Amino acid sequence: MTAPLLSLAVLLIALAGLAWIVAPLLRRSIESGDSLGTDDDLAVERGLRMLDDLQAERDRGAISRTDFEQVSGDVRRDTAQRLHDRDQRRRRLDAAVEALVGDAAPAAIPGAARTPTRARTVAWVAPSVALVTLLGALVVVITVGARSAAAEQEPVGNVGVAAISGAAVSAGNADLLLVSHATGAQLSRDGGRTWAPAEGPGEAVSAAAGSDTLYVLAGDGVWSSRDQGATWGPESGFPAFRRLAIGSRTQSLAGVEDSGSIFVSNDMGRSWESGPADAPSSLTGLAVVDFGAPFLLAATGAEGVLASESSGGWRGANGFVNGVLPTITIRAVVYEPETGDSYSSASGERFEGAAFVATDAGVFKSVDGMQSWVQLPLRADVRALAISGRTLYAIATDGSVFRSRDAGTTWR
Repeated sequence: MTAPLLSLAVLLIALAGLAWIVAPLLRRSIESGDSLGTDDDLAVERGLRMLDDLQAERDRGAISRTDFEQVSGDVRRDTAQRLHDRDQRRRRLDAAVEALVGDAAPAAIPGAARTPTRARTVAWVAPSVALVTLLGALVVVITVGARSAAAEQEPVGNVGVAAISGAAVSAGNADLLLVSHATGAQLSRDGGRTWAPAEGPGEAVSAAAGSDTLYVLAGDGVWSSRDQGATWGPESGFPAFRRLAIGSRTQSLAGVEDSGSIFVSNDMGRSWESGPADAPSSLTGLAVVDFGAPFLLAATGAEGVLASESSGGWRGANGFVNGVLPTITIRAVVYEPETGDSYSSASGERFEGAAFVATDAGVFKSVDGMQSWVQLPLRADVRALAISGRTLYAIATDGSVFRSRDAGTTWR
């Protein structure tokens, strides 16, 4: 049995033992009038706090009125449902406790001897010893599982260069990985295991990949390759971009100039027009979200994640309450519509695919339109990300290459 399965088995046993031990205590607590907290209580509290946060975001103009009404409506409906569920759970729990330790006990027989003190002591001590034993076993198994998980996070390779500035993976070949750095670019054709220089581009500030084209944003302009990195040449129709993002489904392009101006192209770079807004001053990465009405995601070093508004400007996309990103220093952002993830809100809004961000604490993922972020199991100081389908690459500051074939769930 693998360590994760063993951990799950022991956890289930521990929970069963804990239920057997706590049931009498729970009964006494209820009879003495103590309050009983549940997950629903916490969810209701989180919902109320989220509504306060949303109102604050709306008051300072960080979220549009439409988004405010939609998200706050979802939260109100969810909170009301939680309140209903909480009441239902409490009624069921009362009935279950009565069945376990209440009316099921035999009635006292008049004149019968009282339970000896020693027997009562054993009745209390034995469950306590059992609980300690179960928890001790659980700690051991979790420790073993953590070591096993750490072993599964060994890098598949190392780029072998410093000052990494970006990464991209071919949409048609998930093993063809491109990394830009201070003196040029590196290519891997075997999923990040081995690397060789990309001949042509010099000092590189970023990298991007389309359906059949690789791009390196170099100090002397944009370079491209249409033969999987075998040959490179200057891309004459492109402005001098320092960031470039490509929509996975639409192949629409969005680039950022040194001045901060954003330009977009819907014909593979043959023509360009001004984007919805100028780039944030601390921009570190850009992604095109082309599910539904396309919009841009910006990674920043001082404001976290921002999303472009259709009417112009940017709004915060760092999540809310317990789903908020723990840092506003984001190194990179990517979006992939074909991860197999999907989300539907209570109001019927849908979001397909997932967004990922790189931080010094690892990688975070959002599948609900950036309303919440969860940390993935990879623990590394991540500098760049690249994704194609469900294959996600994370490039650490020291050049280590981590790869996930299941959209970030496991890393090997």
